[in-house]
Amino acid sequence: MARGQGNGRSQIEQGMSLPPGGGGGPRDPGLEARVAKLEAGVEHLQADVAEIRAVLGRVDAKVSEMAGALPHLATKADVARRPTVAGIIAIVAVIAAIASMPIWPQWIAAIRAVIQHAH
Repeated sequence: MARGQGNGRSQIEQGMSLPPGGGGGPRDPGLEARVAKLEAGVEHLQADVAEIRAVLGRVDAKVSEMAGALPHLATKADVARRPTVAGIIAIVAVIAAIASMPIWPQWIAAIRAVIQHAH
């Protein structure tokens, strides 16, 4: 039975009339039409649910496919462990300094000559 607004009493208990086409009981001539309308609505809902299930099935397949690829992608921790540009420059500078060690005595001699010539 339809309820009134907010007080918990039905519309009949409040002396109000029912909305058109509704609530006349089992002998109501409009009952068949209302039930048919509800059944049609339920059929539409069932069709919508079937369509949603089909879409979810496709989405599930895509998510599973993507999950298989995820181990090959870098994680936030992997990215954090990668050296920064400054770190790479420092490593290259150290390698260049070590590689040039055999000619350091020549450089030092040239620098001393420049300093002595300047005085």
